[in-house]
Order: sequence, then C-alpha cells, then structure tokens
Amino acid sequence: MIETNILSDAPAKAEIGTGTIEIGTVTAGDEAAVENVGSKRRVRLNFTLPRGEKGEKGDPGDAAVTAERIEAALGYVPADAPDVLLCTISGMGSNASPYACDKTTAEIYAAFQSGKAVQAKLGGFYYPFVAHNGPQMCIFAGTYSAANTVRTITVTANGKVMVQSSSLEKAANKVTTISASSTDTQYPTAKAVWQAIPQIAVDTIDLDSTALDTSNWEEYSLGVFRLQVQQYPAETVLGAMITQFSDGGDASGIIPQVMLADGMYLSVIAAVEAPVSFASMQIQVAHI
Repeated sequence: MIETNILSDAPAKAEIGTGTIEIGTVTAGDEAAVENVGSKRRVRLNFTLPRGEKGEKGDPGDAAVTAERIEAALGYVPADAPDVLLCTISGMGSNASPYACDKTTAEIYAAFQSGKAVQAKLGGFYYPFVAHNGPQMCIFAGTYSAANTVRTITVTANGKVMVQSSSLEKAANKVTTISASSTDTQYPTAKAVWQAIPQIAVDTIDLDSTALDTSNWEEYSLGVFRLQVQQYPAETVLGAMITQFSDGGDASGIIPQVMLADGMYLSVIAAVEAPVSFASMQIQVAHI
C-alpha cells in the first residue's frame, strides 16, 4: 500500500488529507488500460496489459539423465553402479555366527581385474579393496567409528572371512618424558625413551711408562700388585678391559688385568712377586 497526499473530495474546501493508492488486479487484454475501482481518497487501480506476440520455440537442449551426470553431481559412484562390485559382510564374528561374504574371491578378483571399484560393506561402513593374492585372498581396509579405528577384512578362497581392528594413535596420550607418575594409557616418544635409558660411554685411558713406573704399584694381596688408574663410582662402570700393553723390560709373560677396587678405583693388577715395568698400556672403560 502506498500513502500519498491528495485533494479532499469535499467541494467546499480544498483541504489536503491522507489517502492511499493500492494495486488491484493485473490482467491480459488487447489494449492497455487502468481503472480506479476505489475512491478518490482510497485509490485502487486495476491494470489491463496487452498480450505479447508468441515467440519462437527455443532449443530444449540435452536434458537426458545419464549415469555419468548423476555421478558427477554426487561426486562419487553409487554402490549399485555398473562399474562397482559391492561385497556384503554378514555375521557377528563368533563361532555361532561367523563372518561371511556374499561374493567369492574369484568374483572379487575378476571384478578388480576388469577395472571395477570393489568395496566391502560391514556394519554400515564401506571399505575399499586394497590388496590381493590373486583369487586366493582379497583384502579390504579402512577406518570406522569416527575414524579412530582401522579395520582390515580378509576374504579367502575357502570362504573364510577374518576381521581385524586396531586403534589409531591418540595424540593426547603421547608424552615426551617418563616418570613414576606415567600411566598405562600414555606412550612415550622415541626421544623420551632414549633419554630414559642410561647412555653408555666408552673412555680410553692411555698410560705411559711414567704412569706405569714400578714406584706407582702397591701390594694388593699376597703375590698380587696393583696400580690405581682412575676413580669411577662402582655403580656406573659396566665393564673395563686392557686393549693393549707393551713390556717395559721385565714384564715378559706377565698378563695384567683390570678391576674396580675399593668400590671406586679402576686398577690394573698383576700376579707378580714384585712390581714390573710396562712401557705403555691402553684401557677402555664402558660406563653410564
């Protein structure tokens, strides 16, 4: 409705009042016309519009509904499309209700070889065909249950169907350190494991004739002399050995050994009645 100011229809006065203009009907006719079917103050206009000439028939185009157009509109191939083989897996996976497939491995493999997309349906989820061992074994795999679990379906030539499920990584349970407060649901990163394992180091100790001088040896026990080399906490030493040594003139035939004496001193010992001289010696120590 359009409000406008029009002259009052009172003949004695030329007052300006508030009136309205409404559009009534619009019909087709031979000639254009406008008729006020209301009053001067409340105008209601009916329009008659001339009918136009009939135009030429347009090109209807190709409106055929084809499988290709349906697939393009959907963005995927429907399960019952001619180039898709759908295998339905039934059963509960128990002894009383084992899994079963409504297609044989020969049918599945033949469909795959012919270029068809092969899918397996189990419990409302669809799993693509991923691997095969010819017509002897066909494997489907995919995610289900909000994509938190990977399910593998194996169909064998003897009709058996095996279904295996495994959970995907839960990043929220990944930890970068290990401690006494760690839980069974957490799992560490490779670096956390590496840091938690005591790291093994190997020290090489070279002794010259001065360090090996007979004056530095002391009697350790009857018929055994020792040379204290270096201090190590006993709980850190994993092993030690003399890798090479040379005679200083009177140690021919003497085989020195290495030991951790008094709980902390790495020492060289020799079973001799008196200290003998060595020209050089090398010791390797593995410790944490």
